[in-house]
Amino acid sequence: MRTDSDTSKIVEVRCSLKRHVRQRSQTADPTALPIVDALELRAKLPRITHTVARALMFEHAIANGEAADFADLARLTATTRERVSQVMKMMRLAPDIQDEILRLPPVRRPQRAITVPEVAAITDQIVWDDQRESWRKLKQRNGLSE
Repeated sequence: MRTDSDTSKIVEVRCSLKRHVRQRSQTADPTALPIVDALELRAKLPRITHTVARALMFEHAIANGEAADFADLARLTATTRERVSQVMKMMRLAPDIQDEILRLPPVRRPQRAITVPEVAAITDQIVWDDQRESWRKLKQRNGLSE
């Protein structure tokens, strides 16, 4: 069982639904450490991590008035309303499970990762303690237990 001191860490996800064009600087320092390409990093993180991060982004967009509802989110992100609903199911997860998912290590192929449908099944449970037990079992099956 976790105490309040175990969950004192805060995960902050900053994002915008507006697209920005990034320009490369012509005067880049050649001795600077290389920056990890976001697309390269995305390819390594489990898909469930991206799904939970996207759910947090969607929630933030609605809370800040950038989008009015799921249909608006679907238009802004060029996805279907059904997909937005699937992504938003992740917001039903206990906050500590969301945090763990956001911190999952990168996946090396052919290593098996926790999948979105497996976690979506956990969101169907209303009681967070039941979710935590299912999450613990899922991590055990995938070799992620402490």
